[in-house]
Amino acid sequence: MGNDSSPSFIQPPIEVEVVSANLTGAFRQRLTLRAGAHLQDVRRCADLLPELCAAWDKAAAFSVFGSLRAPDDPLSAGDRIEILRPLVADPKQARQERVRAQRQARARQGLSDRWTRGRSI
Repeated sequence: MGNDSSPSFIQPPIEVEVVSANLTGAFRQRLTLRAGAHLQDVRRCADLLPELCAAWDKAAAFSVFGSLRAPDDPLSAGDRIEILRPLVADPKQARQERVRAQRQARARQGLSDRWTRGRSI
């Protein structure tokens, strides 16, 4: 036996998937990274598609299987890294505008519902 106090073995590389979607389409790529790689190491990968590089640079946040992650979080084999883009519109405001438009359309048709009954819109 030698004087080595730590085991000397080489960890196999890990394979991860990077995904992003925008108005023009969705992009997906499998990458092989060194064991112990972190989320920020994905951007440094030379094989990353140009579309994914552009999405990465404009990203609002990142997640792994839908769970938000920090750039220095370690990756595991099989992780799906999702590049999250900024919201185009405030979801609450967009829903209020859709409801308002639907109610106005119903009122023009002479129809009412429990929210517009007896009110002019």
